[in-house]
Amino acid sequence: MKTADTEVDFNSYFSPDLVFLDVPWATRADVFTELEKALVAKGVVTAGYANDLIEREVKYPTGLKVPGLNVAIPHADPVHLVNPFIAFIRPLHPVPFGVMASTADDTLEASIIIVLGLSKDSLQLRALQAVIGLITKEGSAQTLQGSGDVTSILDALREEFSKPS
Repeated sequence: MKTADTEVDFNSYFSPDLVFLDVPWATRADVFTELEKALVAKGVVTAGYANDLIEREVKYPTGLKVPGLNVAIPHADPVHLVNPFIAFIRPLHPVPFGVMASTADDTLEASIIIVLGLSKDSLQLRALQAVIGLITKEGSAQTLQGSGDVTSILDALREEFSKPS
């Protein structure tokens, strides 16, 4: 049985100004701090969001290894969330992240970071399924890693997130 939470329209969570391509953010702290600055300026989160991401990432790493692509999917409790969002970050150079459901020392170099700013825990599974569907879909890795076109990246994200759960 579907609930209203699983039928959410994620399209409103995406925005061209939440796509960050070839940014020089070299560490997780850089990624989270610079993202927070952009999100606070946009009115999407309040100060403290970066610290929440950092703390959660230490406890529950979000890096995923898939053939040809390493991805991180950080998220935090919605205490600093003003409006839900999904941000796409492609750093200039891969950023170290801990591997999801692995030992504390197991890391990967994430070339794609998709930050989930969701207001309800019940949406996390649906969003994670969409991200996994996207990154394992043939051709998606090339689009996400190589496209300089924000619209192409947003189209790929929207297509996967609009699929029924």
